[in-house]
Amino acid sequence: MAVCTIIGHSELYDADLDVKIEKAIAAIARQNEEIDFWFHRAFDFAYTVLMAVMRAKAKYSKKKITITLVDTEIRRKETQWTDLFLGWNFPPCVFDRLLVPPYADELQSASEGEEESSDNAHNLRVWRKIERWVLRESDYCLCYTYRELMESKTSLYQYAMRIKSLRMLDMTAPETTAFFRERVKRFPRSEYDIFCYWDQGDTLKSIGQRYGITGTAVERRLNHIRKKLRGLGQDRFKKMVPNVDARRCGIVLTGVGTEEECRELRSTIAYLHRNHGVREYWVKDGFLASGYYGEVKNLLERWRDSRLIVLTARGENVDELVEDAWQRGSQYCGVKYFEPGCKTPRARNLRTLKHIMDSTDYCVYSSAVESAFRDSIERHIRGRQPKVAFDIGNTDICIKKVEKESSELG
Repeated sequence: MAVCTIIGHSELYDADLDVKIEKAIAAIARQNEEIDFWFHRAFDFAYTVLMAVMRAKAKYSKKKITITLVDTEIRRKETQWTDLFLGWNFPPCVFDRLLVPPYADELQSASEGEEESSDNAHNLRVWRKIERWVLRESDYCLCYTYRELMESKTSLYQYAMRIKSLRMLDMTAPETTAFFRERVKRFPRSEYDIFCYWDQGDTLKSIGQRYGITGTAVERRLNHIRKKLRGLGQDRFKKMVPNVDARRCGIVLTGVGTEEECRELRSTIAYLHRNHGVREYWVKDGFLASGYYGEVKNLLERWRDSRLIVLTARGENVDELVEDAWQRGSQYCGVKYFEPGCKTPRARNLRTLKHIMDSTDYCVYSSAVESAFRDSIERHIRGRQPKVAFDIGNTDICIKKVEKESSELG
């Protein structure tokens, strides 16, 4: 089995990055029958790769593609956090297994009042060891790192380059590199000169000696340059990407879910809202149970920039769960009319559910809920590839713990 991991910047700078990622995954899939994608840190590049892997998993159904979270636990507790943290982590339902890495027992638990135990210096050192272990265990690495933005003390990329068995797949774009280098020329002469000395391989100490300052002061100036370049790169990226406010998610949950599935729904919706610009959530009139509806309603009322769209046929009563809110002119709820053109109630309902899946960018369903439409929904999802579907009924995740290794890369 081939193992693929990722390293890269927290921010995105290229509008066609998802295309490059899909091409790289396709190349890996051509060479391997079994591929395991490892994720261990949630950031924008990881979110983009995750969506590409989920599409590849559906597209290459004859291949055995698994998605693994390298962590000490599935962070289901994030569904109970404040808005500040909600949506930052991966939705747990996308993973096939949890891999507990070596050194995990060295991580310290959070003290009272801390949101994340990994914020302290000790846990950061432990996570660096875990990240290096992930690289050593991997066969491929999707690498999204621009040298112009890398800190001088960044060692993970340099460490990865020293692993001979690791194949690095570059996800950066030459035109973006040219953009950064052209922009740095417009900076004040002193900043440009320091950047050039660093770029040609001079040490921080030797650069500092030229200016009569310490190496630490040089690093601070370089960090200031990188911060300016990151800002310019993000401004350029925002102008390049299309308007994503119209992205939609279809919710085709046709039964009464468990409390755990309701939490999964909330986590998934928050993830799509925070990281993929989803602002409309489509449901079939009468097909969203009160537990599911409560999770959606609470989130949309809180955000106030998204809407719940109820599809119904003309002449039918709007679901009583949303009727009152709609009649009051609520901003988070609206109605669209859809005429399925079928005679039987079952056929009309199924045609409407398929219309929701075909008209949205993402889909949320549950393979665990017993309903008369579950098999039809799953077949239609398999046929609408490569759109991404989230199965919130996928709660039975395999857990594997790796014992601490003794060998280290020299």
